[in-house]
Amino acid sequence: MKSFKDFMFEKVSDKDLLIYDKMIKKEWLDPKGNIKRILDGGDSFGYHGTNKNFDQFNISYLREWRADQFLGKGIFLTPDKDIAIKYANANANNELPITLLSDAKKVNKQLFDFMNSLYYKGNLTWDLPEFRKWIDSYYLKDGNWKYGDISPNEIADIVNLIPDSQSEKDYNKDRNQDNFFIDLFSTSSSALSDYHIEDLKKLGLGDYTPKVFTVYIKGTESVLLSKSVDQIKKSNHDIIIAYNTPDLIADVPEIIVKNTNLLKILKKDII
Repeated sequence: MKSFKDFMFEKVSDKDLLIYDKMIKKEWLDPKGNIKRILDGGDSFGYHGTNKNFDQFNISYLREWRADQFLGKGIFLTPDKDIAIKYANANANNELPITLLSDAKKVNKQLFDFMNSLYYKGNLTWDLPEFRKWIDSYYLKDGNWKYGDISPNEIADIVNLIPDSQSEKDYNKDRNQDNFFIDLFSTSSSALSDYHIEDLKKLGLGDYTPKVFTVYIKGTESVLLSKSVDQIKKSNHDIIIAYNTPDLIADVPEIIVKNTNLLKILKKDII
């Protein structure tokens, strides 16, 4: 196996290498030897926690401001499935992608029209005649409402979770609130809540609930091992192993993949 120094841009102290050597040998930090195989240039596996629904990774979908706030652009994996479950439920996954709208269309056209209008027209939607009768049917209980106990307002809450939706902007304007710094693992109400998850399932959109992907990682010699946030952000390596950086769970290193051609999703487990 290559020396850890072979994977560094710059010389790190023998003390740091010794600390990491001891860390990585702890079974709870690399329970299946996934990081060790990556550092050795071999094929490996990782886990990705998310509430998004997709079949392949695409870095272009990442939001610039979030990348700047944390460790830069890349696909973030962990060697430990239990850690991935915590990431799936973290505040970083408090948004829903715009693909939710196209999937809503597959469920029900009226649902799609309403959600689509909220996304593009915001609060104006509530006064549009094409939706007035449909909205009233929920309150009148006349049998035309097809979504059980989920109200139009709760559907709007879901649309508010889609970034850049007009309904989200109107909501934040009413509250006089702008975007704020995200605490990745805060227990505040900014995370995707249990009632949002249940409503998504009832609407037939359960694919957007928290899940863990099991991911195959093809081996490469372009690997960086680092604890420097600046170095990690600037790196063009295919894979970066980040250790001793902020926001790690239980000190377990993160696997950051910048070359998505090395990745293949093998399995999705809804949690």
